[in-house]
This record gives sequence, structure tokens and C-alpha cells, in this order.
Amino acid sequence: MGNLVKNADALVFGSLVTRDNLSKNTLYNLIELSKYNIFDLNLRPPHYSKDILMYLMQKADFIKFNDDELYEVAGFLNSKFNSLEQNLKLIAEQTKTKRICVTKGAHGAVLLCDGALYYNSGYKIKVKDTVGAGDAFLASLISQLLRKENPQDAINFACG
Repeated sequence: MGNLVKNADALVFGSLVTRDNLSKNTLYNLIELSKYNIFDLNLRPPHYSKDILMYLMQKADFIKFNDDELYEVAGFLNSKFNSLEQNLKLIAEQTKTKRICVTKGAHGAVLLCDGALYYNSGYKIKVKDTVGAGDAFLASLISQLLRKENPQDAINFACG
């Protein structure tokens, strides 16, 4: 598995894998082998801790939150801010992560990329089922960014 990770463009992982020590330790080893680490938070109480989240965020080159997760993590960092943008920049500074995306459900997403913010306000659609929507969004966004597409075009593509 190590060679697969070494040769991959990126490693995408979530926080739920850390519930089991064997899985957590395997993830920690794979993170060290990966060229580019993408952390998709999944805050499901009681299956996470501040220490583990901070470790994974600091190891990530890219972090994806939903808006509720962003504010929860900002609270861990004793944020005094109310705005999404200020909390996004605080988390980037504290974790030394240059790329962070926050999804806002039907209201689109915000992408912090190398200090600049990019927005898409979402689109009106008739929703049938949201299962897998976040994973599809992240896969679309990552595919564009790994191809070195313009960040605004990438977030527009992922939201569309």
C-alpha cells in the first residue's frame, strides 16, 4: 500500500479512520509517504479529539470542512471571530495549511487558496438525494486543483 500512496497524486482521508488504533497508525504512516495530503473532516461525536484533529490538520496540504465543522474547530482554537472568512484564515494560520475549502450546503462553498478567497454561492436545483454529494464535490474540486486550474474555475466546477 505504501508504494500506491507514494505514487499517487494525493491521499484523501477523513477523521473517522482514527476511531481504531490500527487504522489510525496506518493512516499516520501513509500521511508521511504521501506527496499531497487532503483531510476531509467528519466530526461525529464522540469519535474525534482535538489533539488528533490538530495533528491531521497540521499534516494536511488541503482541508475540507462544512460550515458547522469550521466553527467547531475554530472554537477549539479559541477563536473570537464570528465570520467564516476570519475563522478560515485563523485555522489556516494555526495549522499552516495553504488550501482550505468550506462547503455551505445549498449556499455553495468558499475556497482559501494561497491567501486568496474564492466563492461560489451555489445553484438552485431540485434535490433528490444528498448521499455522496460532499464526496463528489471534493473529488471534483481536487481534480481541478491538481490539474493546476484557476481556483475560481475549480470551485465553480465543483459547485456545478
